[in-house]
Amino acid sequence: MFDTDGLIIDPNNPRVAQPDTAPYGKGNVPDVECGKLAERNKKYYNIGTPTGATEAITVDLACHHVVGWDIIWGFWNALITKKEYLVARSYLALFGVPQGTTSKLESQIKAKKFVPGANWEQQLCWKPNNIVRGPKERSDDPNDNVGLENKIDFQKARADIYGGRVAGLVGAGRDMCQYIKSGNIAKAKDAITYFTSIRNEEIMEWDESTWAVDSKHPGYSSTKSAKGGFDVIRPKWRVHVSKA
Repeated sequence: MFDTDGLIIDPNNPRVAQPDTAPYGKGNVPDVECGKLAERNKKYYNIGTPTGATEAITVDLACHHVVGWDIIWGFWNALITKKEYLVARSYLALFGVPQGTTSKLESQIKAKKFVPGANWEQQLCWKPNNIVRGPKERSDDPNDNVGLENKIDFQKARADIYGGRVAGLVGAGRDMCQYIKSGNIAKAKDAITYFTSIRNEEIMEWDESTWAVDSKHPGYSSTKSAKGGFDVIRPKWRVHVSKA
């Protein structure tokens, strides 16, 4: 994925896989039973109806970036293209790559002999402090949006969720997009300053108050399939924008 000139190429072919260590991996995913959901969400699982869910059926969860992967690798590539090598090294340090180990980064890139660490792509993509655990089935996935800044998640979320960290990440993501577009190094440094302030924070775990089932989509149903087995429709979720 890293080329010899330091740029990230083919970043989504394939996309960087999650680590299999905590907080990732199947054994670290909480069970969210639909029977224990708040009524505003639970009602869409149609519990007690012939084709509805049972109370023990769980909501499939996934890990969502606040600042999207396309912004992360685009920011890195912009730093390298604009020859901001020292800033790039300080950015890498936020993901567990000490600046003392990247002293030759500039000379390697200029000689087209850049060799990254073994897991740098994964470290950049899956830093837990930028991740929110939420429902897998969503109607508002920002990866479906056009335009780089529109790939920042949770832009419509309440400012107070997760102690304000999500709002801070949204702001940092916007700064990163501005740097990618305009080359304003002050914006890049502002983003890095914010990430530095949360460098030791962990993943933002499931919090139902952050989410709402999208009523514009069908609720849960499980019906026998003509091909055998069952056809299951699961509710789609979106970011919850109110406190109710």
